[in-house]
Amino acid sequence: MIVSIIVTLAAAQSGFSPLPPSHQFFSGEALAYANRPSRYAYVVWPGADAPTATHDLVPAAVWEDRDLWLRRVLKPEWIPSDLRARTIAFRQYRGYDTLALRYRRDGYDVQIMDLAGLVTVAVRGSQSVSFPASIASADALVKGVIERFLNLSTSELANLAISGVFPTNPPDTVYSFTVRSSVGYQFLPPWWMAKGFTDGHTVYLSMNKSLDEHLTFGGQQASTGNTGIRFLPGG
Repeated sequence: MIVSIIVTLAAAQSGFSPLPPSHQFFSGEALAYANRPSRYAYVVWPGADAPTATHDLVPAAVWEDRDLWLRRVLKPEWIPSDLRARTIAFRQYRGYDTLALRYRRDGYDVQIMDLAGLVTVAVRGSQSVSFPASIASADALVKGVIERFLNLSTSELANLAISGVFPTNPPDTVYSFTVRSSVGYQFLPPWWMAKGFTDGHTVYLSMNKSLDEHLTFGGQQASTGNTGIRFLPGG
C-alpha cells in the first residue's frame, strides 16, 4: 500500500481552500529530480488527461485504509472533514491506483497521495532556505515541517535523527535526507522510517506503511502486498 502527501490547504471547510491542478510544488532541477522513476515520483500531480475512477469503484477497504493512514501520519488539524469529497481516484498513475488530494491552509500548500505501501508528504510554506545551504539549516527546515504537520508525540520528536546530503546531480539545488529514530525503530510510529528531499522551499516526505501489518476492513483486503491495482474495473 502507498500513500503520498504534499501540503497546500483547501475549500469549503473553514480555513481550507483548493489548489489548481496546474500548481506544482517543485520547479527546474528539483522538478526533474522528483520526476525520476522512484518513490519521489508521486510529488508530481497527474496531468489533465490522467485516467480516473469514480468513487464507487474504490473498494471500501481501500478508503478505510487510506483514512486510517492519514490519521496516523497527519495531525488532525491538517485533515479536512470532507476528506473523501476532495479526493480524486487516479487509475494506475505511474503504476499505482492512487487516491490524491491537495489544499491550502494558513499559508501552506499540501498534497496527499495514497498508494499501496507508501505514504508521501510534500509541504510548501512561507519559510525557506536559500540553497546551497549548510546541512544544519536544511535539517532545521525539514524538522520544522515534521513538527508542524506530522502526528508525532513529544518523545518521538525528541528522538528524531535527520541525515542527508546534497546530491552531486543536480548540484546544490536539492537536499536528500532520511529520518530515523536515534534510539531504535520501536520508538517510532509504524510508518517510519522516512526518506525525502527539499529544494529549500517545499519539503517532500515518503513513508513506508508498516510491512508487519496487513489491514482488513469488513473482510476485504485493502491491498495484496505492494500491488498497484486497487480499484474495481470500470469508468
